[in-house]
Amino acid sequence: MKIANEYSHRFARQITAKTPALAELVDELMTAIGSISDDEILEAHKEFFSSSKSISKSINHLLRERLVPMGWTKESKIFKGEQFQRENSWALDFAKSINQLVPVANDPDLLVPQPIGVAVEVAFNHGEAAAWNILKPVLAAELNHVEKETHIGEGIGVLIVVSAEMEDKGGFDGAVGNYERYMKHLSVMRNQISVPMLVIALDAPEKFYVERFPKDHPDKNKRGRSTGVIKIK
Repeated sequence: MKIANEYSHRFARQITAKTPALAELVDELMTAIGSISDDEILEAHKEFFSSSKSISKSINHLLRERLVPMGWTKESKIFKGEQFQRENSWALDFAKSINQLVPVANDPDLLVPQPIGVAVEVAFNHGEAAAWNILKPVLAAELNHVEKETHIGEGIGVLIVVSAEMEDKGGFDGAVGNYERYMKHLSVMRNQISVPMLVIALDAPEKFYVERFPKDHPDKNKRGRSTGVIKIK
């Protein structure tokens, strides 16, 4: 998959470039995204998600196949405690941290391990969830009175969203939170979003598109709001 747009909130790219642990993690993520081909999306959609209107589940599936073997945690819970474990709303789509040695403030010769990592949200859901998707990586980074299960320390968040072209050609609902919507949210939430964050907008497939049928799908058994047909270009 190609990336149509990228936005670096609070100098996320510059910080990543100067921090070897973050550079390694972001490189893993970007390599995983870039390695997903149109043919693989088609195959996954046909085999596992043929009843879905959009290709969102296929992309999520392929990202899991690549990231989990590299040590990324899928559906990573932000907080410990049973009340937070039962709901996916308190989980990140992916997270990975690396322990780096940092000097103690009052004894620079003493090095202690400290986690630093990347929290990823694959934000293909309704636009009304945009603010919450943005906030979850912040919760994984900042101190909290609730005990953490996922802690990225002085790391960064990554939001994977759809471009306007992907929204149109990938069969996504018009209410999805696309790149433009996330830019609006970040512009007004800058003071609240203290954690550096990359926003990555995925470009539409080149080999195919999804023709949507809101009401009149040619297969009468699939008529409804959430249907679509893959069309090869």
